[in-house]
Amino acid sequence: MKRQESRRFRLPGEEFDAGGAKLKEAKITPITGDGAYATSFLGYHLGRYLGQDGVKALVGDPAVKEKVEAGEIEAVSWDDPRVAQAAKDLEDFASKGYFSENIESNVYPAGQNQEFAPGMQQSSSADPGCPTRSRIRYPRI
Repeated sequence: MKRQESRRFRLPGEEFDAGGAKLKEAKITPITGDGAYATSFLGYHLGRYLGQDGVKALVGDPAVKEKVEAGEIEAVSWDDPRVAQAAKDLEDFASKGYFSENIESNVYPAGQNQEFAPGMQQSSSADPGCPTRSRIRYPRI
């Protein structure tokens, strides 16, 4: 996996899935968090399909309302096929066991601190334009 600037870290779906599979094969849980952020991974994943402004438009963020109305930013609705695809991707990740079994019961900072092994690299997303956070860890290869 290529090292990239954190604000621009976007893995293509196939590469993300392949990374998750490698981690599972190595007996490492690819995606974790805690109860406060358990559902936020959807927002992070939507950002891969819609971009930051697309997610803001989807949730009706007042910061982009005028730009959406002026046609500068694409209007996005919950019935958009990309939103459905993001949900299907998460269903697929869950069926493959990519999410920690403790994700909902973890209490901060358990997911962030206890489920990451020393000597491992991790990817962390906390985009101020997309009110979500997730951490994905990758072994040093």
